[in-house]
Amino acid sequence: METFLGFFVLLIVTGLTIFAFSHFRMFSAGCVLNAPFDRADGLVVGSDVRINGVKVGEVVEMDLEPQTYRAIVTFRLAPGVALPSDSVAEISGVGLIDHKFLSLVPGSNAEKLKPFDTLHYTKSALSIESLVGRFLFK
Repeated sequence: METFLGFFVLLIVTGLTIFAFSHFRMFSAGCVLNAPFDRADGLVVGSDVRINGVKVGEVVEMDLEPQTYRAIVTFRLAPGVALPSDSVAEISGVGLIDHKFLSLVPGSNAEKLKPFDTLHYTKSALSIESLVGRFLFK
């Protein structure tokens, strides 16, 4: 009976470990990069990172830079995806209300970004509220 119980506990612990590694990706491979934005409205941790509509990574962290108050978006690319150093990151969405994603537009520079580099060219999210406000209160 004790052997059966020990085997059962070991099986549960193994299952939980496999679940944790597969779902939380604590030790995922791939290049981690940063991108500063004036506005990161609608983007959340876990949002897709896409190139030409193809998912190539995900947002892993969002912070506020204390001196400039810019949103710093940290994202992880899939292994094998290397971006030129003059690439552009922009916050996009499929529709007006849908969740946003980080869209990458590869540049043409031969030099590639290295892990933990920062993209220098970004385009912030458009805010529907500010667009409507500009239209109504002109």
